[in-house]
Amino acid sequence: MEKENISFALVVHSCDRYEFLHKGFYYFFSMYWDHSIPCKCYLSTEEKDSMMPGFENIKTGKGEWADRFRYLLTEKIKEDYILFFQEDMWLTKKVNAKFFKELFGMVAEKKWKMVKLHSSDVYKTISTPYYIEGFNVASVDIPKSKFLFSHQVTLLEKQFLTSQLFKNERPWQNEQLASERLKRLKPEIIHIDYFAQNGNPEINKNVDPI
Repeated sequence: MEKENISFALVVHSCDRYEFLHKGFYYFFSMYWDHSIPCKCYLSTEEKDSMMPGFENIKTGKGEWADRFRYLLTEKIKEDYILFFQEDMWLTKKVNAKFFKELFGMVAEKKWKMVKLHSSDVYKTISTPYYIEGFNVASVDIPKSKFLFSHQVTLLEKQFLTSQLFKNERPWQNEQLASERLKRLKPEIIHIDYFAQNGNPEINKNVDPI
């Protein structure tokens, strides 16, 4: 696959029960997201319409979390990589478009399957020589880390993500069971401290990150 042919999508995988969070999510997203970042935006619901300017609302029908997500990826979303958000992840500062453009280029070149983009002490990492806007591109130390498949902001290759969505898995089951699967598979997992999950501090050896 050529670098320039790889496409990216930002996907907010939601459900009708959490519709009350959509307005707040969009308020902060529209304030802080940079729409020059080259990715298409999707919002998934089950049966309800939910209008967010700039997002395509795609519906999964009723079903378990992993089944609905898998349906989106195999039937509705054509892009190669998924930047995964949930509706309760609200931005608090301006997003740097240059960071994401460089990240997408590096992902296209390196063919990474999974890039964790949030700070959390569940991860133990190993520094690499690569940096993006001052953030070290670290490698996750799989044996020493905990939840490898936590549902925080992550960039994933679509086929890899689909392979970790097992039938009837609820969100919390998926985090636990997919983490156990990845412990056995030992894939390369990249970690960058871009988003401060719940205000958590950086865990990598960054150099004046933007």
